[in-house]
Amino acid sequence: MEDSAKKAVDITRIYGLDSGATNKQQTAYNYLKSAIVSGRYMPEKPLVERELCDMLGISRTPVREALRRLHSEGLVETYSGRGVFVASATLEKSHQLHELKEALEAMAVRLCCERITPEQLAMLRDCLDSQIEAHSKNESTATIDSDMAFHVVLLEGAHSPMLEEQGKGITWQARRYAQLTAYDPAYTDIFIAEHEAIYKAIAASDAAAGEDALHRHITTIRRFQKERWHMLFGAQDI
Repeated sequence: MEDSAKKAVDITRIYGLDSGATNKQQTAYNYLKSAIVSGRYMPEKPLVERELCDMLGISRTPVREALRRLHSEGLVETYSGRGVFVASATLEKSHQLHELKEALEAMAVRLCCERITPEQLAMLRDCLDSQIEAHSKNESTATIDSDMAFHVVLLEGAHSPMLEEQGKGITWQARRYAQLTAYDPAYTDIFIAEHEAIYKAIAASDAAAGEDALHRHITTIRRFQKERWHMLFGAQDI
């Protein structure tokens, strides 16, 4: 991640990784999840056990366990007789992901207005400031990761473990689509303004304004994804 991102945006935590991993299965999981979520491993890339074992210097068992975990998170797909692949990406999947994201995060906004701690509110502000700073320097990866961090902290601020678990799973999948559809400075200005509105509503404990801002934000994301998808990929899935 570029230097402009602040320490509050801890990518290891935001991606759901284990920074102190000594377990070989966790090491394999960390590597693969980071590669998939960040977009380094593209949709439908074959994940060949033997090649992964050689690259990571570990046996097949921890690699298989890591792949099982990633399958449960919707990040890889397994096909009988063919093997394991990075999950495919389609515009329809993107629509469904953002429908779920909108429902879960609207609830998170409501709960944040009641439950978010001062420390978490400060973290939410730091994520937004990091996004603004990275965007001002045209640092696309840092901008996207700071955007993702804002949504993760939003979910954590709801203090609902089940909501947080489900919401983070959706967020990790949505991060792939953000990378695929590429950085757009004009739309990023809009995303930042919408994040600002969400933040201000939560800071004021105004649930109605927060939900309204969240719904506008997801509507903008869906419009952006559709426009960029047709421009970059036409009608094809990847």
